Amino acid sequence: MISGRYNFNMSDCIYLEDKDEDLDIEKKLDCVTELEKVIANKITKAKSLNRLTLLAKKNEIEKQLASHRTNLIVLGCDQAVDISGTWNSSLGAVYQISQNGAKFTWSVSKFSEKGEGVISGSSISAKWTGNYTNGSANGSVKSDAAGKANRIEWNNGVVFMRN
Repeated sequence: MISGRYNFNMSDCIYLEDKDEDLDIEKKLDCVTELEKVIANKITKAKSLNRLTLLAKKNEIEKQLASHRTNLIVLGCDQAVDISGTWNSSLGAVYQISQNGAKFTWSVSKFSEKGEGVISGSSISAKWTGNYTNGSANGSVKSDAAGKANRIEWNNGVVFMRN
């Protein structure tokens, strides 16, 4: 299995210490993204390989990762906090958020705004376009005691509160 090849613990979604690599040992919630980083790191470090060999290895690894994506989903490694629904913001606007896995989109009729982004664990990032502003921000999703997301604090000072 691809996880064993890259010294990746699927049950805890973490990388294990690899004696010949300088990989960080920290818990990761988005296993697919993190496993892709490990693969990219190994490819980058294969400096002694010629271009054709490197491309062949890259294609082989990408095929292996694609074939194991379903297993990662079944194990729950791609689960993101659910932020779908209606949110009020500190700007006085109402955001309608739809979500599919770790990706989400929003619309704000007040500003004719459309946004999209990604969630990884409690970290969130988004970019948007609208009549009044275009931009991007990173933030943090806060959850209540039951684990339901109820607040998003953005690094631009804007706060979303769940209706």
